[in-house]
Amino acid sequence: RKEEEEATTKPLLSDYLYNITNNTKIVIIICYNLCTFLVQAEQSFLLKYLKM
Repeated sequence: RKEEEEATTKPLLSDYLYNITNNTKIVIIICYNLCTFLVQAEQSFLLKYLKM
């Protein structure tokens, strides 16, 4: 019985860890895109402000 339980929990744990790593990658990509967008927006805003 214990062996059966271990057999069922191991794949669940690996799936869980896999999902965490995937979600972390997604979050990092979203943050990176957001940061680059904000930097570009700030630069364009500063350029407009300086031209005035």
